[in-house]
This record gives sequence, C-alpha cells and structure tokens, in this order.
Amino acid sequence: MRKINKKAEGTPVWIIIALVLGLIVLVIIAVGFAGGWTKLFEKFRIFGGTTLSTIGQSCQVACAANDKTVYCFESRTVTGLTQQQVNTLKGTNTTLPVPDVADKEAIVICKDLADKNFIAKCDKIDICS
Repeated sequence: MRKINKKAEGTPVWIIIALVLGLIVLVIIAVGFAGGWTKLFEKFRIFGGTTLSTIGQSCQVACAANDKTVYCFESRTVTGLTQQQVNTLKGTNTTLPVPDVADKEAIVICKDLADKNFIAKCDKIDICS
C-alpha cells in the first residue's frame, strides 16, 4: 500500500499578504493620479499640515514654477484660522466656515491669499482668468 502525502498544498500565506499590500499600493497610486496628489494628501492629512504657512509655501512654489493653474484655480483647505483671519478672507472666492467653529477652516486659492496679503503676490502670474 502506498502512503498518501498529507502535506498541505496551496498558496503560502506570505504571498497572499504581499498581493493584498500590492493591491492597496496600486489603488493609492491610481487615486493619486486620478484625483490629484494634493487632494489625496489633504484628505488624509499626510505630508504636512494645512496651515497658512504650509499652503503659502506651496503657493510660492507654484509661482516660481509659473504654474497658473495651481496658483489661480487649485483649491486647498486651510485649518486653524483665527476669527480675524476668517474675517479678512471674507469677500474672496473662499468657502468660509460656519461661525463659532472651534477649529476654523476655509477652502482657499493662492490668488485670494495673495490678494489679502497672507502671502507675497506672484510677479510671474499677471492675471488669473
């Protein structure tokens, strides 16, 4: 009589784990390219904060690169605004928070921040239209 080998045959667990992790990475990359990396980073609040200073730095980079689309039209969510800063942003294309919200935030574009003197004006980009 012949003995039957009862060793389990199949896919090792480490291969399944590697495939799942690879799939997660591919989904993140696809979402980043499809929807924009800035929006992805802001959504998960990774790679830096969304304070006025960090957004101001990214606006200056867009200015230096003469990137009119990013400077004039790309919206960003800035958090941690004071009531005075919220009042200053009124009258721009900014989406402002509900009054008396503890952590005030607004959706801004670089041009509005420059117009209200939160950041330096961009000399390279004349007109946003």
